[in-house]
Amino acid sequence: MSSKRVVRKKKLASKNSSGINFVWKLIGILFLLFLLYILFKGMTGNFVYSDISYQLDRGISTVQPIFQFLLGGNYYDSQLLFEKFLFFLLILGFVFIVLKNMPLFTGQKNILVVVSLVVSILSVRYINYEWLMTMILTYSVLGVALISLLPFVIFFFFLNGVAPNSATVRKIGWVLFTCVYIGLWVSADNPFYSKVYAWTAVVSVLFLWADGTIHRYLKAERIKAMGKNTIEDAEVEFRRRMHQLRTDLANGIINQAYFNERMKDYEARIKSLHKYS
Repeated sequence: MSSKRVVRKKKLASKNSSGINFVWKLIGILFLLFLLYILFKGMTGNFVYSDISYQLDRGISTVQPIFQFLLGGNYYDSQLLFEKFLFFLLILGFVFIVLKNMPLFTGQKNILVVVSLVVSILSVRYINYEWLMTMILTYSVLGVALISLLPFVIFFFFLNGVAPNSATVRKIGWVLFTCVYIGLWVSADNPFYSKVYAWTAVVSVLFLWADGTIHRYLKAERIKAMGKNTIEDAEVEFRRRMHQLRTDLANGIINQAYFNERMKDYEARIKSLHKYS
């Protein structure tokens, strides 16, 4: 039974991989054709830097009617046609991956491609201007949120990676991070930037206050990853490994340097288990 499950999982992974490869190949082919068109137009004339904009405009005006016919957009002069094309690619990728895993399309690759293209085209062709702008707005909000959150997330993992066993170092780091954003908040002229800096400073204070709780949670997740339920079980597992290291050293399987390095690591992990426990 276990071997059949492994084979089934491998087949499923192979299907997903081939679906993703198809989407990337399609995107790559379209992009490559566009680049080749621009390069060909540039090489056949006096290609200078000032001609790039002109060649791009000509290339876009050439392919625009095709995408306009497929994806719609005549009623608002093909405005946001590129955004429609991006949504088309996004939907195409999801639809292809979903249909690829359906038994109905097993061994029917050509039909799968046709159905995926038809569903994706119909999904975006009749989207009106208002709905399109609404979807773009949601992605814009997502982009602003991710970009604003990225420095915070990087700093969080930086502190927990550099000082996983030192609450003092982590708290000092959060204090400095908070002070920097308070300074940015005070000196910001733009009201929007000021609000972003202020809320980031508030969240930093919350992380400073909850450092112990967060550390306990991360430690519990590490314990679960080891297949253990309690700190005591994890400590027993580490001490068992330390005992095995002593046995391997006595039998000449490992050298003294490796033994010292691993023992030091296990001792630090045991000490870390009891911190904030």
